[in-house]
Amino acid sequence: MATYFSRFLRSKQGNIAVTAALSAPLLISGLAISVDYAALVKQRRSEQATVDLAAIAAAADPSNARALLQQYYADNGRNYAVQEGGTTYLPGGKTLPAQQSFDSAGAPECVATVELGNYEADPSLPVSQRFQPNSAMPDAVRVKQRCRGHLYFASAIAPEPDIDVSATAASKKLASYWIGSRLASLDGGLANAVFGALFGTTVSLKVADYNALVSANVDILSTVKELASSINMSAVTYDDLLDADVTLAQFFRAIRVGGNLSASAQASVRAFEIAVSHSNRTIKLSQILNLATIGKQKVGSGYGGTSTADALGLIRAAAAVSNGQHQVELNVDYDVPGLGDVNFRLMIGEPPVGAQSVGINTPGSLVRTAQIRSLVTFTLGNIPSMAGITLRVPLYLEAANSEARLTDIQCKGNTVTGVKLQTFPGVAELIVGDVDESAFINFGSKPRVTPATLAAAPGVTVKGSAQVDVNNIVGSLMDFTRLEIDANKVKNASVTTPITSYWTSIVKHLNLDVTVAGFSFGTQQVAYRNAIVSAISSVTLPADRVLATYMFVYGYKIGEADVSVTGASCSKPSLVL
Repeated sequence: MATYFSRFLRSKQGNIAVTAALSAPLLISGLAISVDYAALVKQRRSEQATVDLAAIAAAADPSNARALLQQYYADNGRNYAVQEGGTTYLPGGKTLPAQQSFDSAGAPECVATVELGNYEADPSLPVSQRFQPNSAMPDAVRVKQRCRGHLYFASAIAPEPDIDVSATAASKKLASYWIGSRLASLDGGLANAVFGALFGTTVSLKVADYNALVSANVDILSTVKELASSINMSAVTYDDLLDADVTLAQFFRAIRVGGNLSASAQASVRAFEIAVSHSNRTIKLSQILNLATIGKQKVGSGYGGTSTADALGLIRAAAAVSNGQHQVELNVDYDVPGLGDVNFRLMIGEPPVGAQSVGINTPGSLVRTAQIRSLVTFTLGNIPSMAGITLRVPLYLEAANSEARLTDIQCKGNTVTGVKLQTFPGVAELIVGDVDESAFINFGSKPRVTPATLAAAPGVTVKGSAQVDVNNIVGSLMDFTRLEIDANKVKNASVTTPITSYWTSIVKHLNLDVTVAGFSFGTQQVAYRNAIVSAISSVTLPADRVLATYMFVYGYKIGEADVSVTGASCSKPSLVL
């Protein structure tokens, strides 16, 4: 017996079968794990492809992302639920509170959540920071899917894992637009005087020259490209160039050479270029142009659309900021034929950051005019009905920013069909009266305006005051069609009751206090009052023209704003990092 047993122990027959029998459970388990792992990897790849396409579908219209996501899943036969806010939207149209568990019999295969936000394609930003959720004007969608993984062998001993995948897709919508003013006719001499005072030089353009500039549209990106080339900054981004200091002459030359202007408009720009050729004043284009969305791109690249602005608008914008980032102060005396001497005193407030008058940007952005304060004093001499007394009428004007906000860019595929702007003409006040000097130059405080002495003679004093308020609580919503965009159509927004005549509105609200020989009554008082009203009313047309030209130089119309959309583009939705 012992012999047989020792022989059995020494025998090597069948050892492979024994080893195989002992290791079979490990091999089978390893094979099962490999099969389950491969299945999970394949399922994850499939779900990643699904969520990629789902995000692209939802990004076609971020404002309607949840419905587009549901539609995509339904069209592809996916039994997926979509969560948004506190609600879960099940296939078939049913909804549940987000925290409620699913009935196992009708549980969806996956649950997707959708986030709206803005995507910034900035290589300097970490990937995790390029998508910013919860934007009021979204241009990107992030979709996250959670699915239950399928196990074929290990499900008996381990719970099935969740498979989490996500994708972000963006569709960039951009429009080029501007706000300012255009004028059918103007006083060329006054425009020369004001521009000359702003630039610190002599400007000598004719009315025809100004009209050529008003009707000329400058190609913005071509102008910027020409400027970059002329100052050896071609290999930089738009942001770099817009932040560089350039002289007025360099900027005007870039407009003339690169702006795609007519010969007459080029000649007019050349006149400004010559006028400032000896000036050492510099500007930053970032004070005039807002290219925020394409700012990280290299100079010379486009955005898929055109961008133009009126030539005179760019020149006056340069004038307004040519004194640096400080407020501009201007004092000009000008003699108006048939009207008399007019003194202009102007303060231009420092524009807020990101509030330029020309922009290429996304929905939610805005352009603005500058805030201004002005004291315009009219001196009317030798009024016959008042025995040759000189009449002095000081008119204080304060105008806040006019604003145009880009609210929507409508697309069909990657073709722009329309653009919407909401425009607010700036609140303004026209007041006849004398202004406290210290407060006039300080935009942080409201000037005190007191009744002005309009006329004075031995035994006679005439004081007067008037106030006309111009405001608009509700903005004007403007629709620009594709044809209007291509034609650079200019539209006008105005307050509910626009001022058709500045001077007539002032006369209508004029309060006079006439004192004769120390008394404020009597027939002489009435006679003087009627004579003053008649004298002021008689110069309505030239006074209105002067005020309109004066305001136009700064891109401002009281109670009105001209706006235009000059280009737009819609890119197809695509996946982004």
